[in-house]
Amino acid sequence: MDVDIQEMTAEALAVDLRALKAEIVAEIMRQVEDERRSEKRRDQERGLRGSALRRPQDLV
Repeated sequence: MDVDIQEMTAEALAVDLRALKAEIVAEIMRQVEDERRSEKRRDQERGLRGSALRRPQDLV
């Protein structure tokens, strides 16, 4: 098994960490937005079901 060991300066490591942090933040924001869309869709579906249940019988 080959192991590649490289030396990194503190500056290069800081750049790598900043890039990793940006990727993590972007992924979390995508997940939050997906959850908001899902929640909004669930709320809309609940509203449609609720309005369908409140209809007068002669309209059904």
